Amino acid sequence: MLKDRWLYLLLVVIMNLVAEPPPGGMEAFSNAVIAEEVGDFEEAIKWYRKAGRIDTTSTLPWEKVAELSGLSGNYLDAMEAFEKLLDVNPLDWEIRSKLARIYLSAGMYQEARIHLEELVMQRSEDGDNYLNLANVYLALKMEDDARMLLDQAKKRFSDNIPMLKKVGDTYMQGYMFEPALDVFNRVLREEPDYIPAHLGRAIILEQTGRADEAEDAYEDYFDREEYPKIEVILSYLALIARQNQIDRAISLAGDFLELYPESPQLHKRMGFLFLMEDKKDESLYHLQRAAEYQGQNAESELYLYIADIYGEQGNIEAGIGAWQEYLEKRPGIDERIPFWEYMLHHGDTSFVMHEIDSMKAMYPDSAVFDFFLGTLLYDKGILDSARSHYEIAIRLAPENTSLRFALGDTYERLGLRRKAIQTFKTLVSIDSETPMILNYLGYILADSDTLLDQSRSLLEKALRKEPQNGAFLDSYGWLLFREGKPKEALDYLKKAEERVGDDPVIYEHLGDVYLELGRTKKAVSSYQQALDFADGLQYDIILEKIENVR
Repeated sequence: MLKDRWLYLLLVVIMNLVAEPPPGGMEAFSNAVIAEEVGDFEEAIKWYRKAGRIDTTSTLPWEKVAELSGLSGNYLDAMEAFEKLLDVNPLDWEIRSKLARIYLSAGMYQEARIHLEELVMQRSEDGDNYLNLANVYLALKMEDDARMLLDQAKKRFSDNIPMLKKVGDTYMQGYMFEPALDVFNRVLREEPDYIPAHLGRAIILEQTGRADEAEDAYEDYFDREEYPKIEVILSYLALIARQNQIDRAISLAGDFLELYPESPQLHKRMGFLFLMEDKKDESLYHLQRAAEYQGQNAESELYLYIADIYGEQGNIEAGIGAWQEYLEKRPGIDERIPFWEYMLHHGDTSFVMHEIDSMKAMYPDSAVFDFFLGTLLYDKGILDSARSHYEIAIRLAPENTSLRFALGDTYERLGLRRKAIQTFKTLVSIDSETPMILNYLGYILADSDTLLDQSRSLLEKALRKEPQNGAFLDSYGWLLFREGKPKEALDYLKKAEERVGDDPVIYEHLGDVYLELGRTKKAVSSYQQALDFADGLQYDIILEKIENVR
């Protein structure tokens, strides 16, 4: 860029000797030069644009707009400038190429496409035009056009190894693995030590399921690259691990750790590999090193794994310390729930209850605490207390579908069928698409022998969404039985049994249907199978059915 504004003004004077400028053009240009000289590019661009619009015969103002816009990263002004320059000289391929690249950088792919298609036709000797247009096609989801264009480039530049490298990379970006592999093989015949081609081959062979060849390609890459990229090492180790060669993956990871002893990614991978081998001490060491080397940016999930290992080792205090590290990074209420579960699992119920009481006082409008307590009590079989907490929570979060489902299920298990039906009807009014919700309401309506038409509508909708779901097939079979169609019911219940072989309810339903059909032995056999999986009150009910049949 020229620094002396007087040189610019002299240039303007010389131009004006050739052609008389329109009124105001020279003044606008002079103001632009002065603004540029003092570093006020925004003001300079404004005046250059004005000069260009006044004097439509001169390209100099728009050249300056393009130059200064490029320096300041102002894409819109640069686009306008290059478009104006093309209006003056549409065959200026250099200007068209610059404009296309600006559109490409700005993500304006349709605009870039117009100019790049023209460049490919008119300047076919420039391979970058092919590549840029292929990238535009990929961005516009025109994969077939991108493939055809890259095939043309591969053929046209078959002896141009630098260009073939770029073609191979672009194939890769479009997930066109086979032609990319062909290009990389061609490049390697000419330049056996071209490292990116070895890496490209490894990735392609792995993605296309050729594990042994991929392993060889990775090793070719490592043989030639003194300091391989960490992400490549991780991909290689994952490939070895997926072949169930965990010990070998551990050994290789150890070799790479000698090269990068403070790599958190490698320590993390080593920790997970040891975890797969159930070697807790070794896993713990490497996960701790990963967290240490990540420093303040340590991934919070690392502390969860560390806490779990400490818990399994019986070192609860150390586990709590890891949890505290996690909660410092993830301080939200929802993040405390797995911590409470951890503490409960290791027997510290009083701590959890005390913390929940404290947090309820801090966040009185949050349903999380009563939802958690309700679920805790439900899992322990203390259903009436669970119900109380769910009812408190639902008043705080009436639109929470998971909470309403839990409350309805609790009502059902407490034998409060009318409350359960009403709760699930409300739930369906909130969410009428989740199959599990539709099935639950449809089943309890059928089991109650009420609103069977509504039950059918709900269960048919659930089955349309998940036609192979064993629980849904059982519900529909039970509906048919309630409708007095035992033969049709039997077909659905048999399908349910095939898909869910350990559900006492399905076997009990089969027993009831066989009994209705007069097939007593089959009924008793089904009831006995139900006993294998039943417990509590259900066990007693089924046992009584067997005794009544006999």
